[in-house]
Order: sequence, then C-alpha cells, then structure tokens
Amino acid sequence: MKYAAKLREDAGRLAGQWDDPIEQHLTAATGLSSAAGGPERNGRPGRTGGLPASELLVNRAIEALTRAGVDRMRPEPLADALRAEWGYPDLTADELKKRLKDAGVGSPVPLGEIDGMANPRGYKLDALKAAGSL
Repeated sequence: MKYAAKLREDAGRLAGQWDDPIEQHLTAATGLSSAAGGPERNGRPGRTGGLPASELLVNRAIEALTRAGVDRMRPEPLADALRAEWGYPDLTADELKKRLKDAGVGSPVPLGEIDGMANPRGYKLDALKAAGSL
C-alpha cells in the first residue's frame, strides 16, 4: 500500500493533489467527500468537517423544521438543531444567518409569538422552501 501511495504521490494523484471536479460536485451537492476512500478511509463518503454550501444548508434547515414539526424557528435553536443533526460544530446562529441570506432566504423576519417570546425574529418554513430545492 505504501508503494502504491508513493506512485500516486509521484504522479500527483493523491487526494488533494489535483483538481477533481467530480469530488467538488459531490461535496457541494451533498456535503460529503469520497476522496481517498472517504474521511474514515472505509470506502464510504463522509463529512469532511467543513460547513455545507449555503444551498445545501437551506435544504437541511427545511428538514430540521419539518422534523421538529414547526413552521418557523429562531436562528439559535435552528443552528443548534443543524449542529446536532449534521455534525457541524462551527455553525453559529450568526454564520447560519449569513449563509441563509447568501442562499436567497433573506434576513430573519418577525415570527409572531414563539418559545414564550413576543415576536422574535427567525425563519419561516415557506421562505426556506421558496429558496431551497426540496
């Protein structure tokens, strides 16, 4: 295996040594990587630890609200749900807001009474669906 890795390294074909458009598409579309047998080297794609593309994050936010059985959510609990569900420890509420805005969802809007709060700002499922691809 070391000899094969050395041959591939010399040829510039180890993971990360060359521009791989298929791997780039897979990572952008799914948030998963299969380079060099995946992050766990078990032949299966897996998360690389980075944050997902903004468009993918919209779809994951839709899934989080749907699983929670709600049609609106504040950024903080939504970021918490996405961190727990998708394993992105660096996703803060501020980063979530920036990425959702970049993906066309817009800024948080008044939600009416929610979580015992009178009119906090957050995201509505309809707005996420309008910006997402689900």
